[in-house]
Amino acid sequence: MSAKKIPSLPMGREVIDAFYDYKRSSPVDQWHLVHNPLYEQFQRWKAGEVSHLEIDEAIHKTHKACQKVYGLFTSKRDFLISVIQFNEDWFPMWERIIHAQRLVSMI
Repeated sequence: MSAKKIPSLPMGREVIDAFYDYKRSSPVDQWHLVHNPLYEQFQRWKAGEVSHLEIDEAIHKTHKACQKVYGLFTSKRDFLISVIQFNEDWFPMWERIIHAQRLVSMI
């Protein structure tokens, strides 16, 4: 009886989508890091503590930061996967889960 070959781990769209979902569900994800300071500035602006010029600058700064985050998730696939693999908090756990799921699916 020959041993069944374990399917290789996906290193394409599946890992990118899973990582993006993980980052979005995190209480302190990239989008919160980018938008929370703007939210705070708007609260100060509403209270009259910040000028129109200052809120305009905060909006521009946030827009630039959003472009960087968006750029990361629309980067070339190989580069993005390399970045994801360096996330020691998430990638090893995800890798074990996917491996286990694939083993179970072989039964």
